[in-house]
Amino acid sequence: MRKTLRQLVNFCLVGVVNTVIGFGTIAVAQLLFGLHPVLANIIGYAAGLTNSYLMNRAFTFSEMSHASGSAFRFVVAFVIAYGANMAVLLAGLRTFTDHVLLLQGLAMVIYTIIFFVISKIYVFRSPT
Repeated sequence: MRKTLRQLVNFCLVGVVNTVIGFGTIAVAQLLFGLHPVLANIIGYAAGLTNSYLMNRAFTFSEMSHASGSAFRFVVAFVIAYGANMAVLLAGLRTFTDHVLLLQGLAMVIYTIIFFVISKIYVFRSPT
């Protein structure tokens, strides 16, 4: 339990860095360049993806990170978590068009929860 709690804290710290990168990119793309919220979201998540893998591998799950195939599993986990992110965003855009950045934030929370769980049990699992 302590190990999982430590990993969750580290995952969230890495997430702060990724949030600055991702959400900052989303906001700039959307507000300064006038990009559609979905395109801004895609660009923002692309900007943080490589950083997320490297930091989580080195910092959050370092004792488990050298398992073969972790990069591929990371991409799979990302696709699942990002799919949930986009589902929340697209559903919200149908109703809450005046609160797009709030929707982006809610979508990020959903993404983070799903991504941590999959990273813990699948991506960076201990070799057996």
